[in-house]
Amino acid sequence: MAIGVMFIGSAIPLATFTVPAIASLSILYFSVEYNKRFALLVYAAIAVLSLLLVSDKEIALLFALLLGPYPVLKGVFESIKHRFLGLALKFAAFNIAAVFSYWLMLRVITIDSVASEFSGYVPFMLLAILLVGNIAFFLYDAALTRLISLYIFRVRPRIQKGR
Repeated sequence: MAIGVMFIGSAIPLATFTVPAIASLSILYFSVEYNKRFALLVYAAIAVLSLLLVSDKEIALLFALLLGPYPVLKGVFESIKHRFLGLALKFAAFNIAAVFSYWLMLRVITIDSVASEFSGYVPFMLLAILLVGNIAFFLYDAALTRLISLYIFRVRPRIQKGR
């Protein structure tokens, strides 16, 4: 399912961040239903396949380095006793992964569409984009929390009742 979403997303120009976020929901399922190790295996398989098969490498890299592993990391960060530390680590992981992803796209892999898009930005604009990214990440994290609760308390009992 996640690879299919990634393929469809590569055909839609404005889906750069939406598609990896939607694809990460499959990792969320395995993280909740099975365990973190199995979820990481599923993530690795999807990441490798998307990097090999999906034509839009920006979408594939954003999944592989930023949004794909996050559902597993979310559980790790939220299990930290000190709530503020867990929150700080979430945002640190997001920012490091976001900056590294785009550095990789611009300096190592050289994705032309990303390079042309970023060529006109001054450093202040890049910081503003990162700030907006942090706001979007906060909303994404909150949505994942709600989806986990919805799944555990509403969907899972109905599935188990039907068995």
